[in-house]
Amino acid sequence: PEPKVVVAAGAEALSGGLFGSSYATRGGVGEVVPVDVFVPGAPATPFGLLYAILIGTGARGLAVRARRRART
Repeated sequence: PEPKVVVAAGAEALSGGLFGSSYATRGGVGEVVPVDVFVPGAPATPFGLLYAILIGTGARGLAVRARRRART
């Protein structure tokens, strides 16, 4: 099955890392599959990964509304 949401996490996934575009690699994951959300960092933070998953699945709006309800 095709991936539903692709999250590229970390500098290596974004740019190919130390080897970049060499004869042995193709560069970042975006050159192989279409990426929905990029998470920068080396390594990516847990909060960044969670936020990327929320954005990718479209649940970000639900999380923001739940947070607003919890404050009131």
